Amino acid sequence: MRRARTRANPYEMIRGVFFLNRAAMKMANMDFVFDRMFTNPLDSSGKPLLKESDIDLLYFADVCAGPGGFSE
Repeated sequence: MRRARTRANPYEMIRGVFFLNRAAMKMANMDFVFDRMFTNPLDSSGKPLLKESDIDLLYFADVCAGPGGFSE
């Protein structure tokens, strides 16, 4: 089973890296693919929604109320 999973998805070896699980790694990848829409959101005119002093902070809402990558 593990061999089939590794062959089907070569990135399986990355695992969760510094996250608790792989789902959080997938969310970080989506953030990168969609031009940092979660970590550096922009308004409709392309201006940053966060102030310069808030750049290091990531605001989120835990809508799932449970453990795992989705809540990470």
